[in-house]
Amino acid sequence: MTLPKIGKIAAASAFLLLILGAMPGKAQDIEIPTEIRQKWISALRESLEVLAVDPAGDDELGRKFEALVRRSMDLNKAKKTQTDVADGEVMYTLFSKVNPAVFLGAERGTPIRTETPVPLVFRKGKRRFSFVKFLTGPGGLPLGEKEAAGLSEGFLRAGGLLADRAAEEIWKTEISQIEVSGRTGEPKVVSQQVRYYRKAGNRPIFNAGMTVRFHPGTRELLACKLANWGRIRGRAADQVRAGKLASVEEYLRRLRAAGAEGKTARPGRALARRLTDMELGYFAVENTLVPGFLCRVESRVKTSGSADGLDYQAFFIALNGELVPGKTEIQPAAGDLPKVTAVKKQPPASTGAALKRGNPADQDKKGPQPKIKKTP
Repeated sequence: MTLPKIGKIAAASAFLLLILGAMPGKAQDIEIPTEIRQKWISALRESLEVLAVDPAGDDELGRKFEALVRRSMDLNKAKKTQTDVADGEVMYTLFSKVNPAVFLGAERGTPIRTETPVPLVFRKGKRRFSFVKFLTGPGGLPLGEKEAAGLSEGFLRAGGLLADRAAEEIWKTEISQIEVSGRTGEPKVVSQQVRYYRKAGNRPIFNAGMTVRFHPGTRELLACKLANWGRIRGRAADQVRAGKLASVEEYLRRLRAAGAEGKTARPGRALARRLTDMELGYFAVENTLVPGFLCRVESRVKTSGSADGLDYQAFFIALNGELVPGKTEIQPAAGDLPKVTAVKKQPPASTGAALKRGNPADQDKKGPQPKIKKTP
């Protein structure tokens, strides 16, 4: 199997800079802490191969995911549009007059009541799929982590999205919740989310994962997402990207060059850049898993105000030194994942009426998001 050259891939996907914005900052050197340099040296002692992914497995997952979506959404009645995503992603949008409730587990709750149309959005790409139902129910108590994880895993298995080998492929599991303030000020949970991160061998695949979001009271599905979870066939024929550079310094030179060309989210001047983490793992590129290093860089940016701001970027450098293009939407930091609680201070307005004024897909992608607060 021959891997496509980096120039061809670049034409099909964005250059790998996970950036929160588009304003350029001044080129700066990147500080490399001693402990991360030593971690990099140790990682280079490990040998990883380029792995092949079965494209038929991606097609099968796509069919199963679409079957799940059709339980909530009539795609023949939905508006179909082509998105700007390079892998030919299409988007289906539909406003349902009733709440098309699909439940997790055998226990059925009463579906969330709504007096306005419910926006439904289904995105379908080659290896990435997502479904979102924009509906907020009454707040209440969350399910325990074990019960929440069990419901989500059972739902994915029943739909054929999570195979029996899943336990060997799951790298990390993250459980989070969204809260609103009740009348007396106490937080009420309006949704819970279970996210699974994937691995190959004992190393993470940074842009692969599954997510299930549901209402803890009714246990009805609110969202489901899947990315790069096709069957791994084994060693790929082309192992060019598995060849290592001579030293850590060569990788750092490439990282510094990429960082100097990077952009910052805040308008202003980058005062300092620092490598905050480096992790050895894989990045899914077309029908392969490319081994390399995910590097997270923190920049301190001088703004027009009195306080400096912080900006973050991520780069994936293959073992042979290439900067691999793509998205890193799913990329937890190394080590144990923290528990995450997203807090909305005010109860949401009528969901259907609010979203009907705009494109629900845009709100899913770019709309106001609750602040994320990490707790140990």
